Amino acid sequence: MPVYPPEILSVEIRFLCAGCNAKLMIDARWQSRAIACPKCGGQTRVPLWWPPSLQGGPEPPTAARLSGEEIAFLSAAAKS
Repeated sequence: MPVYPPEILSVEIRFLCAGCNAKLMIDARWQSRAIACPKCGGQTRVPLWWPPSLQGGPEPPTAARLSGEEIAFLSAAAKS
């Protein structure tokens, strides 16, 4: 998740419910989480949002992908 300057108090994401197409708005800290739609009650996922100031720049962060060798190494280290 991006770090915002202290003068930015909140960033809101506007998106549509996947179930009923209701217009929803939520704080950006909820991005990529599943929430219940206040209109239909169905589960919908808050989309990932990338600040406009960074669009066209580096790609948004993604989940780390480890190789099988790295997973084995880290698993062995955790057991010791």
